Amino acid sequence: MTRVVLSETQRDEIARGRFVRIGHGFDSLLIGRVGGGWRAYTNVCRHRALPLDLGARSPMSDDGRYLLCSQHGALYRLEDGKCVIGPCAGESLATVAVSEDGEALLVGSISEQSK
Repeated sequence: MTRVVLSETQRDEIARGRFVRIGHGFDSLLIGRVGGGWRAYTNVCRHRALPLDLGARSPMSDDGRYLLCSQHGALYRLEDGKCVIGPCAGESLATVAVSEDGEALLVGSISEQSK
């Protein structure tokens, strides 16, 4: 597992119910809280292997209810990463294990069940 320390800005975004990007480009993750628990997904659209937030300020829909692919408009549920609207409807983002470790997060590897 990798230890990740969130910036104050990232913590504020997550506290407001938003997901944030950790890392850069094609190796990044999207991390947030849903129902009091942590969720993390690879930042890769299931339709085309591009970062969901490529060219966008945020990886989320304007209303904050979904993760949004800025290239194709696909919408993914926050609680399980499943695409509900778009060219990849029914497919899910790959999940990544995440837990709290004091002031940091422990981030694991991609879940095999999500591939």
